Amino acid sequence: MVTICKPTKTRSRFPACSANITYQKHRAILDRCRPLWDYSFFIHQIDENKKSGLPLLEAIRKAVRFCMEHDIMKEFLEAHWEEVIQMLALQWDAEEEKKVLQEESRAEGKAEGKAEGKAEGKAEGEAEGRAASARSLMETLHCTKEKAMELLKVPAELQPKILALL
Repeated sequence: MVTICKPTKTRSRFPACSANITYQKHRAILDRCRPLWDYSFFIHQIDENKKSGLPLLEAIRKAVRFCMEHDIMKEFLEAHWEEVIQMLALQWDAEEEKKVLQEESRAEGKAEGKAEGKAEGKAEGEAEGRAASARSLMETLHCTKEKAMELLKVPAELQPKILALL
């Protein structure tokens, strides 16, 4: 007996089972179930048509014609070909939109991270510069850390950071 679906652990008390139905010759689950094989092959044809450079709608139409000519989901496609084309075009558009949104979100996150890094770097550089000035005043005027920060007019919220650097 060939296992075609391995149960996966889930948080619920009901086991889940998933199977890869991506078209591939001699995949056990596809060899055992003609409707799954037909559907998998049909989607594979659309993907191949897109890879060859056809626009999405033409890739779907060509796959529908090919499958009908080769008795793959023929009855279903003859009865529902318009719905199939519309549904698949909408599904692919939604997937493309999702990918675009993910890429935009990644780019925005990266830009925000850069901006935060620059701001942190600038603040760190400013603190180090003020600490160097405070050290210079302490040596020149022989004053305390606190007096040096007072002379430099260091804001109260920056003082702990600068004290840590001295």
